[in-house]
Amino acid sequence: MRYFKLGYVMVLAIVFIVTVLNLISVASVYGCIDPRGIYAFEVVLNKPGVRYNLSRVKEIFSDAIITIYNDMDAILFKYRHLDALYIVMLYQEKFYGGAPYIERFNEGKPIEYYLGVRVEFLNNSIEILCNESIDEANKLCSKAKATLVNDLGTLLKILIEKDVLVDLGDGDIKTLVNDSIKWWRDYRIVAGWNSRLIYYHGGWLPYDELVNKGLISGMLVRFSGCGKVFPKDVIDALTVLKPAISIETTYITIIASPKQETSYTLSPTNIYTNNISVLIAIIIGIVTALATYMLLYKAK
Repeated sequence: MRYFKLGYVMVLAIVFIVTVLNLISVASVYGCIDPRGIYAFEVVLNKPGVRYNLSRVKEIFSDAIITIYNDMDAILFKYRHLDALYIVMLYQEKFYGGAPYIERFNEGKPIEYYLGVRVEFLNNSIEILCNESIDEANKLCSKAKATLVNDLGTLLKILIEKDVLVDLGDGDIKTLVNDSIKWWRDYRIVAGWNSRLIYYHGGWLPYDELVNKGLISGMLVRFSGCGKVFPKDVIDALTVLKPAISIETTYITIIASPKQETSYTLSPTNIYTNNISVLIAIIIGIVTALATYMLLYKAK
């Protein structure tokens, strides 16, 4: 009978550990979403007919370019408009069937390439616009949001004038700006793999919104599966941005570090976080099992 109770307790401990780990994974479902997306905006210009020429960027922004990756798969450069200083990432995004191309799932399918644009605040631009320090501002004030979206519109017009972008009209930019402000209400993040805007039936919507509603086929970044769905060229480009990225064999976690633009570092924080989660689950499981065992022992 004693061995039966002990076996029962062991099974109970395992059940609790698995349950707690599942709860932790659900609670951390957005753990791989870019926390710096609060200070950024990202869109893929996948409207049919829109074309781009990244080689022109080298000529136009030659003095501001920080890094060029994979033979211009992604380009980072600084961009200033009035009082705001940004870092801009232009990258080539693969699409299939009106949605971002997913490795292993869309292999062998016809690929279309579109230009992705990410614009992120740098230095003290947020402090100037929001009248508060970046450490205190965990979300952008409405003035900063409007400034970022409008400055993105200005940047797109410059890219059109310089023939980096072709067949993206003023009406498209106006629609994009209006849709951006709409989706940014209530401090929603509009950047990163899940939440960047993509073109769909005349408007611009967050990728996760389209996937969750079943309007397009897609894959969202979730917990430990992050490393399998993030495009490699975007990972390579983001490693020099804030936040830093820790790339391991299984996990990719983007770590928030809203400090100065020079703090480009890699961090293994994701391993620490996941180990802590496992430790918490084990402790809770063991404590619960021991408590149950004591109750069963007293009831003997």
